[in-house]
Amino acid sequence: MRLVGMSDAQIARVESIGKVEPRITIVAPIAGAIAELGVREGSAVTTGSPIVRINGLSTVWINAELPEALAAQLKSGDRVEAKAPDGSVVMGTVGALLPEVNAQTRTLKVRVEVDNAQRKLLPGMFATLNFKPSARDNMLLIPSEAVIATGTRNIVMVAEGGGRFTPVQIEPGVESGGQTEIKKGLKAGQRVVLSGQFLLDSEASLTRTLVNRGDVAPADAAPPAKEAPRFQGTGKVDSIDKDEVTLSHGPIPALKWNAMTMGFQAPAKGVPKDIVVGSTVDFEIQPMDDGQYRIVSIRPHPTSKATP
Repeated sequence: MRLVGMSDAQIARVESIGKVEPRITIVAPIAGAIAELGVREGSAVTTGSPIVRINGLSTVWINAELPEALAAQLKSGDRVEAKAPDGSVVMGTVGALLPEVNAQTRTLKVRVEVDNAQRKLLPGMFATLNFKPSARDNMLLIPSEAVIATGTRNIVMVAEGGGRFTPVQIEPGVESGGQTEIKKGLKAGQRVVLSGQFLLDSEASLTRTLVNRGDVAPADAAPPAKEAPRFQGTGKVDSIDKDEVTLSHGPIPALKWNAMTMGFQAPAKGVPKDIVVGSTVDFEIQPMDDGQYRIVSIRPHPTSKATP
């Protein structure tokens, strides 16, 4: 009986009841989710035939869509912080950067290997990732909240002393842990405004003020770029975070997008109070310099009702 694979418990049961049972239980060597079932009731099984394929959950893969502009900043082995839907945080590493770019969304697929010993992540779940590229020497960093992204430019308000402030155009680099790398525009030792930049009503009013005054200090001599185009869509709100809104939206022909679920940077003033998870909304998005998209306006769809 041992030669055919019966366990000691099964052998002991045969000895206790005095007969062989027509059914036996096969115990899997690991716990996990069944990915493939190769037999059905009445099927004949030969030696060596696969019966079931089980994916263990102690380690899982997360497939992330990363803007192509940021792909060069990552490499295999970089640390990744993954936030599960219940709010818990687990750590992982970049396993591979797949050599293929999505022609429509201009994103690169990154495979992240996550330690899932606590079973916080299950197949099919969404997770929010915070990449932590390997540290580099001589990086100029400022708090990310000091950067004002207008859609076409990134601006920081620099304190000059005596109550004077100057808007300076910067070229940001990688962002991680609430800090943003500055490639151009600032020097070590300069003081920047972290929040409440003159209590301006919106990014649009800030842009108009700076253009009219003509006192933005550009990182180079190139003329200011035109405002990025806006694209409209309709979708359902799946989640609302401080910095990101996830929408399941319909097709957006102007971008050649099919219906999909994706996250967008939250509006500058935040999400209106009458929009909650489950609301159907009309929205406008605008491309940013890093390849991501920002919501510039969002409002309830005329016939929508929030789903509890």
